[in-house]
Amino acid sequence: MATANLELPENLQNDQRDGQLTIIWKWSNSNVIGIVIALIFVGWMVSNVAGFGEVHWTDLPNAVLRKITHDPFPFNLFVPIFLFAGLCALYKISAHTINHTQIHVSRSKLVVRHSPLPWFGNREIETNTIKQIFTKLSPVRRRDEMATLWAPYDLLAIDRTGNTLRLLSNLNLTGEQARAIEQKIEQFLGIKDELVNEIQIDHAFSNPGLKSANAIGSQSSLPAATAHQRTRITQGSDLLIAQRWRSERTIFMLIFSLVWLSFTGFLAWSFMTRFGSRPLLPIFFESVLIPLGALASIGISMLYVSSAQLINNTQVKLSRAQLTIQHGPLPWLGSGSFPTQNIKSLNVQKSRIGHGNSQQMVFKLEVHMTLTNGKRKKIIGGFDTQGEAQIVQREIESYLRR
Repeated sequence: MATANLELPENLQNDQRDGQLTIIWKWSNSNVIGIVIALIFVGWMVSNVAGFGEVHWTDLPNAVLRKITHDPFPFNLFVPIFLFAGLCALYKISAHTINHTQIHVSRSKLVVRHSPLPWFGNREIETNTIKQIFTKLSPVRRRDEMATLWAPYDLLAIDRTGNTLRLLSNLNLTGEQARAIEQKIEQFLGIKDELVNEIQIDHAFSNPGLKSANAIGSQSSLPAATAHQRTRITQGSDLLIAQRWRSERTIFMLIFSLVWLSFTGFLAWSFMTRFGSRPLLPIFFESVLIPLGALASIGISMLYVSSAQLINNTQVKLSRAQLTIQHGPLPWLGSGSFPTQNIKSLNVQKSRIGHGNSQQMVFKLEVHMTLTNGKRKKIIGGFDTQGEAQIVQREIESYLRR
């Protein structure tokens, strides 16, 4: 939500003529060191496939196929996987260095185009379907105020059916840039700026005269639930809160954990067989067993966490007698049941890692409860804004007062 009249920040240009608004955003995230590292990695993998000069570069595709068909499984997949990962990293770094985004807004369409390197996210949207445009902080940001300015933001829109449309996402857009683009488009289309919360509340009371508690950003009449909403509240004889864990970064983390485990397996195979050219070397292998075990443990942990983020959900059920928290289907810490008479108060907290005076990383916001014995317990988390967390807090408080 952008309120004050904002100046265009660096890397942004806009032009309005002939009934059309054009906004150009230069990504300009140059990373020379990253490009050099990616080139070295890709060069090393290509040299490995080519037998360090034994195979001509024109025969590289056939050399890759020979490795896949002749080396034992799963070691035959390591070189192609890492070669592909290196090329993807090189492409991404290059795109973030030279690409730019053009947003063309007319009275009929909003068009987003990324160039010169092809990139995900090109789209066309009918402007008469856009109800509201808003910015959203990406899942990870630092605690300090300057970090909030430079942390990655997404530019989103809500259509008239309640669906969320991605305009600019996962592109390291700063908060200043995202809010400036939001304001320019809203002013051109004549859209009134409003607070947006992505929480769905379903009223399913047996007593139709009973209303929910007022909450920041809540409305007396809300649209039906849609696919983009991660949190859903159903009010009836019991209060039910359902939240899916999956986010925009889940698939990336899952792929990263699989690549990590593949790399660990590749190292183990290399040390054990000298790249397949010699039999096992148990004495030499013992010296690298501990670091390989550490790498494997980290990879397995990341795979479990990313798998849980992909398929898990949190279910909170509040009845007259107790509050029940369940995470699943993969087992996760934090499940349990608590008598409602032992709940003393509720509050919203930031989840964080790090200690002391160092800059801490902040991951989302959470709703916690304080019990009569003084202990605190997390009920549900993963909210992007204070307002979304307060909606859940006030709905629980309202039910407990009934």
